[in-house]
Amino acid sequence: MTTPIYTDAELEAMLDAGESDLVELKSAWNSHSTTKSRQAIYAFLNDFPGHGKPGVLFIGVNDQGNPVGIKVTDELIQKLTAIKLDGRILPPPSLVIEKRTLKGKDVAIVVAVPSDTPPVRLDGKIWIRVGTSRAIASPQDERILNERRQNLLFQRQAPFELFPVKDATLDALDQVLFERDYLPKAFSPKVSKKIKRNYLQHLSTCKMIGSAELPTPTVLGTLVLGYEPMRWLGGAYIQFMKIEGTALSGRVLDEARISGPVSEMVQKLDWKLASHNRHTMFHQDDLQIKHVWDYPALALAEITRNAIMHKEYEVANAPVRIQWFDDRIEIINGGGPFGDVTPENFGQPGKVSYRNPNLSGAMLTLGLVNYYGTGIELAQEAMRTNGSPPIEFDVQPTTITATLQKVPDSQKTPPSE
Repeated sequence: MTTPIYTDAELEAMLDAGESDLVELKSAWNSHSTTKSRQAIYAFLNDFPGHGKPGVLFIGVNDQGNPVGIKVTDELIQKLTAIKLDGRILPPPSLVIEKRTLKGKDVAIVVAVPSDTPPVRLDGKIWIRVGTSRAIASPQDERILNERRQNLLFQRQAPFELFPVKDATLDALDQVLFERDYLPKAFSPKVSKKIKRNYLQHLSTCKMIGSAELPTPTVLGTLVLGYEPMRWLGGAYIQFMKIEGTALSGRVLDEARISGPVSEMVQKLDWKLASHNRHTMFHQDDLQIKHVWDYPALALAEITRNAIMHKEYEVANAPVRIQWFDDRIEIINGGGPFGDVTPENFGQPGKVSYRNPNLSGAMLTLGLVNYYGTGIELAQEAMRTNGSPPIEFDVQPTTITATLQKVPDSQKTPPSE
């Protein structure tokens, strides 16, 4: 949905009305207020009352709705912006953070747009708001949020990853993988003990099936837990090729079709890439040992995981393709720029839009990625540290190609004595 931004007059009217299920007031942003403020933002994202309107966290406003005159510094705005990217809210939230002047004084606001894929989790907990109170959702509350998600699906307002997979049944999902690897990481043990859910309810809350009553696997469930994702989603695999020379016409030295649930696919891919990567080590002047890789493993991991997360699974039956030549690696993803990301701003810090926000959240839950929106930056830093040229991106309407150049031979030579 399009992010509505409240006018100053609308925000001042909210202040006059006081705290509600759309308004949270904090006089300052400090260690005491941070946790409750996050919970408030999270509850606004779930929009349990069903307003369909963004909730607002005001910082620099007292309980009477009057600004207290804090300094809204760049550092404060950066701390608030970090909430979007630190990976504690799953899937990544739609937040607007701004400095505004209300009633003659500066305040900071965080506008939380209701999620189109509720429920969303904060540290494995589902928070809701009723009136001025926050609470952890009960199983009945979760059912209401799950039903709302289904309604959004029927209206085609939810991403493709949450649509049911035609003809798939519950047997297509690996229950052991879910209960052993995913569930303990998705929910706080204390919350799981307090709120009793059965297997189908857990799957539904994690969006792996449509609902406990109609347990058809979703695209997300198929990608994360499916025994054979390729059976249902034609492009749900990675095509790897090691090619002699510098052109596609060269002799194929190694080829593999890497498939399976996303955690297994990533592990297999990491092994395959490591088997072909080479490195040199030598003593530097300070007697420390320096390791130089043909391609830094961190850069390969970040770019390949990005390709998996951002691939367009709805239309593109082509896999993620990895072509390893003598002088470079090309990683080709079927899925062009999405949302606020354009060919012009692609790769810039802070420019992040998720075609598959729930898949991104699931990969974060599984520990396959660390933070949101930092993958390209981390990859480029790994290339710089290794002495490699920066990664080049060719951004087209329906594909994005990342090219990693092999480290120059000069970087593999120890400094002259």
